[in-house]
Amino acid sequence: FQLSATTSSMIVRIVSAVGAAAFGSVRVGGFLYLVHILAAFTKSVRTAADTMVTVCAFVLFFSVLVGILDASGGLFRAAGGISLRFGTELRFSRALLLGLLELGNGATALQGLAVNAKNLALAAFLLGWGGLSVHAQAAAVIMQGGLSPARHGLSKLAHGFWSALLVFVLYPLFF
Repeated sequence: FQLSATTSSMIVRIVSAVGAAAFGSVRVGGFLYLVHILAAFTKSVRTAADTMVTVCAFVLFFSVLVGILDASGGLFRAAGGISLRFGTELRFSRALLLGLLELGNGATALQGLAVNAKNLALAAFLLGWGGLSVHAQAAAVIMQGGLSPARHGLSKLAHGFWSALLVFVLYPLFF
């Protein structure tokens, strides 16, 4: 999302010149900007509302999916299989699976893992990847702009891998 020079200038004018300078409050400036947007750009507000509903729908969908996988034991079995195959701690494998689906659940699942290069690399990968939930949310938005969701997904995957690799390189310098 990029702001045009005109939009940026308008934000600065409303928030700083009117809000901060005239009323002594950036908060007042933000309020006046919101009022201005609501009054002048109804299509933008409608698009924002549509996007918000789409994002919330994906958050709900992935939350329910994780709940079903957890309640059915499928998540436990899959995490156990990964742990057996690769010799990882069960908590590590669970965090990996949850983080691949949804970043928030994956980050929560990291709790209790030791601070070591392998666990920090997992955290870095998940933060770079973002989760399928975020990718679905992003796809709904970026397709409207003519961008490729597949390219975005591959970029986020590469970001995750590079982040994890950098943890292994930099870990000895910090810990």
